[in-house]
Amino acid sequence: ADFSRILSGATVAHHSSIGKYVQISDGAHLGGNVHVGDRSVIGIGVNVNKWINIGQNASIVSGAVVTDHVPDNSIFRIDGQIRNAL
Repeated sequence: ADFSRILSGATVAHHSSIGKYVQISDGAHLGGNVHVGDRSVIGIGVNVNKWINIGQNASIVSGAVVTDHVPDNSIFRIDGQIRNAL
């Protein structure tokens, strides 16, 4: 996608889509059918289960395991809590 970066050791599995200006950090892994919205950041070593939607302007903290959808404009913490970023 436009201006997005997939860094060293990261993987994006089949049928996934990445929006514009997204960063997928080192060692992060996205399962199949994951959608990442524009301007989102996936931290170092994050694992995202299959069939997950990550909203626009979302940030996933390094080391987190994502097993449910993440709304727009939010921060997903390592303990699974979601906080509004705005």
